Amino acid sequence: MPTVKDKIVIGSTYAVRYECLLPADDSESPFAFQREAKHPSSATAELWDVQEQEYIPLGAANAQAAAATIQGNVVSYTLPAHEITVAGDYKLIITVNFPDGQIVRDIRPFKAVEIS
Repeated sequence: MPTVKDKIVIGSTYAVRYECLLPADDSESPFAFQREAKHPSSATAELWDVQEQEYIPLGAANAQAAAATIQGNVVSYTLPAHEITVAGDYKLIITVNFPDGQIVRDIRPFKAVEIS
């Protein structure tokens, strides 16, 4: 099954946001849909160019990764408009680290298109 990709126009920003949650402890709640916040200790964003098979530098001093914003249990990152200058397929990779050592990575594929 093909992956559904977001589409952005070249020169646009691309924002992602994640809420970090843990399933509720069964001893505390009989309802599986209740969850509690899990607070990350750090988060980074990386940009992968699918056609070129390489990372596009983000952040200060052309580092491979840029810091994502953490507010409580919410992680967010906005890809600056100047990072995407060529139409094509990309992946925004968000890596979230938690104090207990757990690492969660989300890969968000998207397509950059030219205005026609």
